[in-house]
Amino acid sequence: MFMENPDIAYRVKEIANNSCGHLVLSEEEFQTIALAATRLGVPVPQDLSQILLDPHNHPGRGIRYHDADEGLVKNFMTDLIIAHTPNLRTLEYHVSQTDPRKAFQTLSQVSNATGKGPLLSKLVDCRLHLDDFANLAQPLADAAPNLDSLWLIGPRGLEAPLQLHGVRVLILTGADFTATEISELLKGFPSLKKLWYNSARRCNHSNDRRELCSPQDVADALGPVKSQLLELTLRFRVWQQRPRLPGTGPFTPRLLTSVRDFEALEYLELDGGSLWNERGDYSNYVAENTDLLAKLLPARLRRLTLLDLSRGPFNEDLSVFAGRSEQVCPDLKVIRYELICWEKVDMKWMEEITMESQKHGVTIEDTTATSDDEVDMD
Repeated sequence: MFMENPDIAYRVKEIANNSCGHLVLSEEEFQTIALAATRLGVPVPQDLSQILLDPHNHPGRGIRYHDADEGLVKNFMTDLIIAHTPNLRTLEYHVSQTDPRKAFQTLSQVSNATGKGPLLSKLVDCRLHLDDFANLAQPLADAAPNLDSLWLIGPRGLEAPLQLHGVRVLILTGADFTATEISELLKGFPSLKKLWYNSARRCNHSNDRRELCSPQDVADALGPVKSQLLELTLRFRVWQQRPRLPGTGPFTPRLLTSVRDFEALEYLELDGGSLWNERGDYSNYVAENTDLLAKLLPARLRRLTLLDLSRGPFNEDLSVFAGRSEQVCPDLKVIRYELICWEKVDMKWMEEITMESQKHGVTIEDTTATSDDEVDMD
């Protein structure tokens, strides 16, 4: 193992503790891990050592742990490994659902026992599979002071502040926050330059009456960094899909109405669920009077992406904006347009808006046909 070979450990730049499959250790391997932990002042927890050393678990297959503690064992071993890799730059970490609060616990113990400085001073990119409170990532503030990009998968609420002052890129997928929680969360990221927010459904459980934040709630929460934010992605389509709980009244989504005062924003990506009510009645809608995109978009925008479009007057709104784009967004160069997979583009409309946009120096890119080939971060 490289824990016994510092030369190899120094070369490790990327680690992922994949949650799939089972880990089987020989007794010799376990003793190596136990010795490495002892050297760092963090002996293997007694309950885990008993499970790992039990020869009756899987005779003939080495030493194996019980499934119920699989996540805890993997977190312990991952922490132990990354404590030996000072040049680590990229980390993918699955938080144990058995006891999520023990995420990075061993790493913190190593730091306290050795008295050394940050153990992950070179770490710049972390992908954290949570399915729990976002603040479970807080140990990274001390362990990885130079962290630049953080991806939280399945963050559900905020139990305490999360403050990562150096992080410039924040990706939240399957995000489950109320308006108050997202506001509190983003206060802990004062250096933010790029945000990707992919909402969870409004009601994840039949007994869950939390009202998840809306697209405009996220925009409002970005107020402290709106003068520096360069890129923003909002995906809220699944947020609109699920019916409200009985007794809570009709759903009136607080859709995105403006990021006009985001003076540094250059790249904006929105799905249909962020701008248009997919259950709304647009029969009397007049795009010229609404002027939705002109009121929405910031002046410095260079690229606009509208994707996953299914219902709503997006064609009408885009047609109105095409004639005013140079006036509203003089730096705009590209509009990417993507219908939901089963919809077909109105080719006559596409030809008309493409020609109109070209007059103002804007290229229209229809990516509907190629969208299935792109990376899905849902």
